[in-house]
Amino acid sequence: MGNYQAVFITGAPAAGKSTLIQQLAQLVAPLKIMEYGDRLLDYLRREHPALTRDELRARSAELVNASAIANLDDALADDLPAWLATTHVAIGSHAVTHERYGVRVTAYAQRVLERLPLAAIVVLQASPQELLRRVGDAPEGRRWRTVEEADRLQRLQTDLALQYGIICQTSPHDAGSPDLLMIEGPG
Repeated sequence: MGNYQAVFITGAPAAGKSTLIQQLAQLVAPLKIMEYGDRLLDYLRREHPALTRDELRARSAELVNASAIANLDDALADDLPAWLATTHVAIGSHAVTHERYGVRVTAYAQRVLERLPLAAIVVLQASPQELLRRVGDAPEGRRWRTVEEADRLQRLQTDLALQYGIICQTSPHDAGSPDLLMIEGPG
């Protein structure tokens, strides 16, 4: 796999994952960006060609099923080693969403995580008030509207990332910022 590394970037919706990944693209070369939401949207457009990101967020409970998630997860585990032969990879994703019925978690299966050669897991965090402000500024189909919901989504996503770190044999480190938790891999 050369000297290239894969970094998993996660956090609650509106935590700043896409912003951080775009900043990384300016600093790290070569870098392949794999936004899970984009890949999911492309996958679902096979059956729903006019589907938008906002509509996917608003209707995810209806549109996204376990089979779709499993197929995408397996494809990522299959593709990542080939990508790492030629480039660094930043994977942006969050498995915790707020649906019309409550919280939904579509986590990676252990068998998939064990196949992902991750150098680090980065968890972005913001205050629940800041998350709520960001969603208010750009709802983009997001359903949650209270500080309590924002806090719950963030706590669950952070807890899930820590579980990923255990399976991937990574360990948590304070990255020196109250807004960032770095979970580093062996090496």
